[in-house]
Amino acid sequence: MIQEGGETLSKGKSVIDRAGGKLNIDDETIEKTKEVYTQAVAEDDCAFTGRSIETVAGTCLLIASRKTGDIRTANEIAETVDGTGKTTPRNIHQTHKYICESLNLGFVLADPTDFLDRICNKLPASKADAERARNILNQVKDHESQVNTSARTMAAAAAYLAGTTEDRHGDYTQEEIG
Repeated sequence: MIQEGGETLSKGKSVIDRAGGKLNIDDETIEKTKEVYTQAVAEDDCAFTGRSIETVAGTCLLIASRKTGDIRTANEIAETVDGTGKTTPRNIHQTHKYICESLNLGFVLADPTDFLDRICNKLPASKADAERARNILNQVKDHESQVNTSARTMAAAAAYLAGTTEDRHGDYTQEEIG
C-alpha cells in the first residue's frame, strides 16, 4: 500500500524505470510518468489507500504513454510492473480514472490510430493496407461510431478490414490480427 514520505516516491520511480526498460518506453514518456507520479503522491486530494505502489506507478505510466503517444495497454503495463499478478488491468483502469479526476488531467483516452502501426508492423501489412486501415479509422471517428469500444480493438478491426477488398477475401486471418 502507498505510504507517506520519500520511500514511496523512490520505490515508485524505481518501478517506473524497471517497467519502462522492459517495455522499451522512450525517455520522454518515462520522465512524464515520473512527473505524474510525483504530482499524484504529493497531491492532498489523492488518497491511495488500498492501492499498491505498483498499481499507481503503472497507472501513471498509462497516462503518460497516452499523452506522449508511446502507447502501451493496461494489460502490458500490469504484466510488467508487478511480477506477483496483484496489479491487474482493471486496477490500473480504476486508478486511472481516480488520478485523472484528482489531478484535473481530464480523462486521457487512447486513440485507435496509436495502435495501428504496431498491429500493421506485426502482420506485416503492406503500406497500402496500413493506409486503408487508417482511412477506415478516420471514417469511424468522423461518424463517432467508436463509443465503448477499446482503441486496440478498433485498430485490429480496421487492419482486418483493410486486408479485404473486392478482388480478394482477406490477407489476414482473425488469429493473426489477434
